[in-house]
Amino acid sequence: MGVAVGVAPGPGVGVFCGAGLGVGLGAGLGVAAGVGVGVDVAAAVAVGLGVGVAPALRAPEPQADKPTSNAKGNARGNASLGVMRSILPIRIGRLGYASCMNTSLSLRSHLLRRVVRWLVAPTVSGTAPVAARRRQLERITKLSRLRFPAGSQIEATQLGGVPGLWLRNTRVARKRTVLYLHGGAYAVGSTEVYREFNAHLARAWHAQVAAIDYRLAPEHPFPAALDDAFAAYQALLKQGIAPADLVIAGDSAGGNLTLACALRVRDAGLPLPAKLVLLSPWTDMTVSGSSANDKPRDDMLITQSIRKSARDYLAGTDAKAALASPLFADLRGLPPTLIQVTDTEILLDDARRLADALRKAQVPTELRVWPGLWHVWPLFAGKLPEADAAVAEAAAFLDRT
Repeated sequence: MGVAVGVAPGPGVGVFCGAGLGVGLGAGLGVAAGVGVGVDVAAAVAVGLGVGVAPALRAPEPQADKPTSNAKGNARGNASLGVMRSILPIRIGRLGYASCMNTSLSLRSHLLRRVVRWLVAPTVSGTAPVAARRRQLERITKLSRLRFPAGSQIEATQLGGVPGLWLRNTRVARKRTVLYLHGGAYAVGSTEVYREFNAHLARAWHAQVAAIDYRLAPEHPFPAALDDAFAAYQALLKQGIAPADLVIAGDSAGGNLTLACALRVRDAGLPLPAKLVLLSPWTDMTVSGSSANDKPRDDMLITQSIRKSARDYLAGTDAKAALASPLFADLRGLPPTLIQVTDTEILLDDARRLADALRKAQVPTELRVWPGLWHVWPLFAGKLPEADAAVAEAAAFLDRT
């Protein structure tokens, strides 16, 4: 490639690439993987054959119900980035960048995709023991964490006996309460891993976010996670939070759990939340979607691995049971639902088929298919323009009456 950039933000970071990548960190933090990954916890993530982190660029627009093409270039972003053919130091505020790609996606997306492939994906779809994968995911999260949004407040809590966190932001007017259910194939993930993302949601969604540490498989198979989510929802109602101000949201397995929790709330005759937000939801434990069977993997997930995760979670329960695979449930009466997914992931058809099923059940549904990203990319809010745009899109959905 012949591209390199030197950056000196704060304590000092130098990033050099071409055939490989070297990173020097003022704070002395680094992670090695593949050709190399460096993390500057104060300012940026630098990965792979690209260099540094791009400044905020306009994210490509998603389309409803069908994948969009990324062939149409972002003229403004390309004009400002250009194609760097030689070693060139650049300063953009506290971040430096160089681009050797010509695409409508931000440079950050190309760099962070390598973080996902090399570091994050093995914790979700890898073959190491689940306890080791949980520890590794927490370590990666701590190394890559940036500053929380200004005004963030975090408080430990218990909701219906389930441990969790309240995340609030003192600089925005609070409009709603969000029960957030994290992803991780029902095997990994925690409120610690999602702390930064939930802080971004608290600010962008003008919300107090209740994030819970539901029990994980294989130690606690179905329906343990659902029991915990339902208990937390009941606790929020008992605190006097109006259902009209309540939202349940989740990503991946947490999207499955969001739907299952809403179904249990409906079936129990309790007031339903105002809306649901599903990020790359895993809705089919039979893993029968064509997108999961036409290719063996995407940047984050491996089809065979999610089949194993499903077996571990179900522990003998029918994979088509309504509360295990909400895709096959009677969805009538659920609240308006937003589904965000990217066209490259193996769970694309889980989202598409769910949207069709919700509409057949007369549930107001918005399906937004983003081009060229990866499974649950919104989790990179604060680091990735496309993630910030997806979070903002969800905020607009929540504000609509």
